[in-house]
Amino acid sequence: MSDLVRASPLPGWYDDPAGSGQLRWWTGAGWTEHLAPKAQPAPRVREVEPLAIAAPAQVGNGGYEPFAMSRYTGTSAQLDPRSLIVKRSGHTVPIWLLAFYPLIAAGVEVYLRLIATPDLASVLVLAFTLVFMVFTAAWDHGTLRSRGLPAPSVFWLLLTVFAYFIARRIVLGRVGVKANAPGNVLAAYFLTLIALSVAVVVISGIRP
Repeated sequence: MSDLVRASPLPGWYDDPAGSGQLRWWTGAGWTEHLAPKAQPAPRVREVEPLAIAAPAQVGNGGYEPFAMSRYTGTSAQLDPRSLIVKRSGHTVPIWLLAFYPLIAAGVEVYLRLIATPDLASVLVLAFTLVFMVFTAAWDHGTLRSRGLPAPSVFWLLLTVFAYFIARRIVLGRVGVKANAPGNVLAAYFLTLIALSVAVVVISGIRP
């Protein structure tokens, strides 16, 4: 009798002898009414080729740079911060208006001289120029900030309009954004104006 008891399976979950397809609890002496579902086999994972990882890049201090960051910069130096910035355009509508402000101011002056006295027209042109420059610079500042780009202070206009363009070029250049065309247009306008003025003076001096 003792040999028969020792031959009995230990208590646990076993395949249901009734054929339910589930597990039934065996107490060690008999079956119970407790059933449990069988564990589902783990799904097979399709084998894929491992990703090719570049060898660690050696750095100047004799150690190794993890994950070979040089793959992103082309050198063994640290990752360039400018490469992490999403490229956004530095060209805005107000900066182009500011670049062409001499022509706009000239057109406004011609119109005001037709409808007002010369003295009043001169005062109105000066007021228009100041308001126009401050407004467009503030508009440009806000547009750059809304794009997540650095922007120069509007107070650079207190020096000259060229000071604002130079400051703008510097702050955008620090993040790798180039928008030099408006400033080049303004500079070309003034250089052309100076060249024409010099030519007129030279021609006037040559004439008898």
